[in-house]
Amino acid sequence: MKHFNYDDLDDCFFQLAEYAENGNTALSIMSESEGPIATCTVNLDKLPSSDLAAIKNYSENAGMDQFLARLKVITEQVHNINSGYVTIPIYRLDLEEIAKYTYKGDE
Repeated sequence: MKHFNYDDLDDCFFQLAEYAENGNTALSIMSESEGPIATCTVNLDKLPSSDLAAIKNYSENAGMDQFLARLKVITEQVHNINSGYVTIPIYRLDLEEIAKYTYKGDE
């Protein structure tokens, strides 16, 4: 598993899961030394594919889409969804690239 730098931590990796309510893809940033660091996604209405995710790009996560794009784990913005006072971008995920940064249990 590869690590990446986030918020002055150099031991970060992704945790990939599904939201229990509807199976949408959930992506979080974890640190080997600090534990949970950031939730990259929000759960909206059911998305049509597991390689799509609603990226939380507001409030404490401002710039998250740019960060994920630099790591090449999101590839294209395919849609926007209005939710309350924010517009949430829907991105296509590169699941193979995310897997390079994901703990697999046997490492």
